[in-house]
Amino acid sequence: MSLNKPKSESIEQLKKRDIDLRASLDHCAIRTSRGRFRNPELAQLYARYGSDAQKFDHFEAMLTRKGLFSIRFETHRWSDLDRSNHLHTLARAAVTDMWPMGTSYWLRDNAIIGARFLSSNQKDRQRIGAKLLLSGMSFMSSDTQRNRFESVIRSQSSAYRNDPQSWPYIFADIQGNLSCKNREGWAHKQDAWQILALHLLDAIENGRIPENRISSKHREFLALLVPFLAKVECWKSENSGSWEEIPAVRTSVRAWEHCLIVRLGELSRQSQYRFLEKKYAKMRRYLSPEFKRESFLGAVNILDRRLC
Repeated sequence: MSLNKPKSESIEQLKKRDIDLRASLDHCAIRTSRGRFRNPELAQLYARYGSDAQKFDHFEAMLTRKGLFSIRFETHRWSDLDRSNHLHTLARAAVTDMWPMGTSYWLRDNAIIGARFLSSNQKDRQRIGAKLLLSGMSFMSSDTQRNRFESVIRSQSSAYRNDPQSWPYIFADIQGNLSCKNREGWAHKQDAWQILALHLLDAIENGRIPENRISSKHREFLALLVPFLAKVECWKSENSGSWEEIPAVRTSVRAWEHCLIVRLGELSRQSQYRFLEKKYAKMRRYLSPEFKRESFLGAVNILDRRLC
């Protein structure tokens, strides 16, 4: 299957596919109230296996045999602007060449899948989970992505800061744009890199990923997060949530960002995370007066109060 170019389909063809899809869903699903399964076969399986921990293991095993946890993992190579080379592991969103779902790398999906696999008690899944998270970190830490963070922080234009195209990209074409050097039109103001960073820090804290796997570029990315969130006034910044919803101030995104800045604040007290304070000291000149006069921890405290 070619993954280089999306297929073009007429409006009539797309409408027909939509009708066929809904018909297939109506066939295998039922309307139900909250707390019940829409899929009757799944409901029967849960009733049979899901009443206690031991039976739940049987339930999980059956779902595994049915392919629920079968994810298509791929490895791709890409080069950054400084000619550094990267081996990128990703979970393919869809087995299709339709743009953008089947042709793109989606950061949030890969961050969540990576975190879940990393928490497995199976070594092979743990290895995949670590690769997914570290690949996501390299994606967000590319020269172009870090330049986007810094350009927003340095900008004096509210229109530029509010433009989703100015923000770091949360997805990119797999074939040829994992460095994000080419434009990707999308609602990039979402909760993707926030989720990645928090899961990565959790993985380091619980020993699933050694600290020596975190590169200097990864540290640069992490160090840009607090000044970036301060600059865009994240407590009142409209975004597209966890998908492409109408822009609004979303509690779900604020929750991720609050957890992240609190974690970064806690880590900044440790000697190996002094890079957070050093980078903030360089970037605070571009922030509003209340942040300019603060240390890194002072900025975290302000964000903490604003987001709560």
